[in-house]
Amino acid sequence: MKRFKEYSLVLGSLIVIISVLFREVIDGNKILFSGDAFSAQAIKKSISSLSEFPDWYPYIFSGLPTVGSFLSIQQLYFPHHIVSLLHENLSLPWIWNFLFHYIFGGIGMYLLLKFLKQNILSAIFGALLFTT
Repeated sequence: MKRFKEYSLVLGSLIVIISVLFREVIDGNKILFSGDAFSAQAIKKSISSLSEFPDWYPYIFSGLPTVGSFLSIQQLYFPHHIVSLLHENLSLPWIWNFLFHYIFGGIGMYLLLKFLKQNILSAIFGALLFTT
């Protein structure tokens, strides 16, 4: 029961700090976007229109993956399936993909600091700093 209260405190504090920091984008009315996203989408569309493309260039830097090999990497990443289910079933905005990763990263930092024998307040503070 002690561990449940401890993890509830960590999860609650991470959710509160995420809610405060990202209050303008949580509901989906505003989005975080950069100019680099336009060029990445253009490259993705042009490469996906090809019927075949190499996944690996063996002669560059002793082997270098191509952009095409990273187009469908999200199908191999398990948390993406969870977030896409939430997006489809609950109509959550895609910003929640990043917010869930921030929360999971904060929990991971908390567990790492506890593994390194830090006290609870230091571990929570480290998790909050990692999240922000």
